[in-house]
Amino acid sequence: YSVYSLLAELYYYFDKFEEMEKYANLALEISGDNDRRESVQIAQDLIAFAHAKRKDFTVAEAQIKKSNELSGHLEAHNCFLAKAYFIGSEYRKAIEIAKSVNLANVGSDRRYTTCIITLADSYARLNNNTEAKLYYQRYLTSSETVEKKDARTLRGRARAEEFLRSS
Repeated sequence: YSVYSLLAELYYYFDKFEEMEKYANLALEISGDNDRRESVQIAQDLIAFAHAKRKDFTVAEAQIKKSNELSGHLEAHNCFLAKAYFIGSEYRKAIEIAKSVNLANVGSDRRYTTCIITLADSYARLNNNTEAKLYYQRYLTSSETVEKKDARTLRGRARAEEFLRSS
């Protein structure tokens, strides 16, 4: 199951959504419905992203709901729901969802820093550079303390730095 989960994340990194979904589904088949490991929650989120890419937001929302249930926190994965709407090019909806999450004490939790980068990216796509700049700066600050800086975090940091340099 771990190999499938890792492959799904790798394909997500390279924007290969069909392959990502295939391996995320395989990871879930092996792990079972009630496995609470973080990698299982991530597999649920990745499947949501695949559905969002196809504009199937009903299924995407159901997948995120399952992630929230598995995590034991009702909104822990809502930032990934915002990301799903971003992936589906629904930038205003992504902003609405990301802003509904309490980001007051984000700290270094990657789930919540996802909201910040999604806000920044969404505002940038909507050409609201003032808000984009604000959230990219906040992302750089909050993601600096993330213990596990994975490829997504590093890519987000590079995108933020590039935006801030060019604006």
